[in-house]
Amino acid sequence: NPIIFYRSLLALFYDVLRLVPISLRHILPNTPPIFGRENELKRIGEIFTSNNYAIITGIGGIGKSYIALAYANRLNKESGWVIQHIICENSDTLRTAISKLQFDNFSVNTKTKPKNEEDNFDCIITNLKKCINPTLIILDNFNHSLTLNERKDFEKLKNCDPVHFLITSRNTLNQNKQHIIHTLPLDDDSLLMLYKYHRFEDFAEHYDYFDSRKNDLDKLFTLVEKHTLMIALLAKLAVRCSLSEASIYELINDNLKLPSEEINITKDSMPTENSINVILKKIFDISQLTDNQKSIMRYMSLTPLTGVGIDLFEELTSHSRNEIRSLVNSCWIIQNEETFEIRLHPLVYNIIQELDDSRPSRELCLGFHNDVVTAQDRFPNNSYEWHMCERIAISSLCSFNDIYI
Repeated sequence: NPIIFYRSLLALFYDVLRLVPISLRHILPNTPPIFGRENELKRIGEIFTSNNYAIITGIGGIGKSYIALAYANRLNKESGWVIQHIICENSDTLRTAISKLQFDNFSVNTKTKPKNEEDNFDCIITNLKKCINPTLIILDNFNHSLTLNERKDFEKLKNCDPVHFLITSRNTLNQNKQHIIHTLPLDDDSLLMLYKYHRFEDFAEHYDYFDSRKNDLDKLFTLVEKHTLMIALLAKLAVRCSLSEASIYELINDNLKLPSEEINITKDSMPTENSINVILKKIFDISQLTDNQKSIMRYMSLTPLTGVGIDLFEELTSHSRNEIRSLVNSCWIIQNEETFEIRLHPLVYNIIQELDDSRPSRELCLGFHNDVVTAQDRFPNNSYEWHMCERIAISSLCSFNDIYI
């Protein structure tokens, strides 16, 4: 019977395939320039001595991807590790992100094609466990919050030695704090090196230029709160528009309004050419947030940039502390660990008020302003809460004028 014969032959073919060593395809961009991140790179190495995963967290554009790629390049050059770099979409779950892995020989090691996403994930896990060479998989920009079932999937990844996982995310993914590296702004010397690198091709020959503009650069870096990507973009803006640092500072000092000139930039290994505002809007895309989280972000954009007490914010907006904390954990909101005041990064503040799907409505602005004024009367004169309500009332009114008048 020909049908029985060919089915038997196909089954035998799959049996042979299972004996073929499984290896991942090597996918790694060129070594990126990196400045002042030795502590983070060292910390990743320390975590990997006893665990097979590490999570790099921080606000968008602070340098998480560059740290991960720099570590991967170092592993590859010094120890010959196999590397795969997966750039995650906002819609990616753990399973869909892992499904993007590419194997040299085949990706599914079964006689029949997996019937569903869970089977496919389990097949990939089986393949990973059979990898011979030390392997690092970067899940870049994985901002998805893990569900209870996905945490079980994550446990499966932790049993895939010699495969290691380096994840960049705004979330801690509810994992052990010992596995997390928080990405902070660069120190002043490293920021200056970063700016020089993007400002002049032969920046070593222009040291007098930077010495004479140190004050302007300090003000510029402070204005954007030492945001790594923003500083690189401003350096490119100076080249593209033939603007001095003093001129750029004057242009953006008022609400970070930037020229619409297009800038070349590489983000998550993908080259793009667009205006700084468009690039920032892509980085600070809030579409993946829940409706309640979006509401919190709108209210936050009406509060002073210097911050507001979390207790008072909770009372004024009726949003729960857990909801607010979830945005702190995912680096959308910055919290002072000593005073517990919360605030937005000025770049996020500006973007929230500009985007159509996040901009506070007229009704929200005026309603919040009236609620704050009413609440102020409930607090003793000259108390912290009384003064804070006064500042919030002024800030909310100013925001309303900036957006709608």
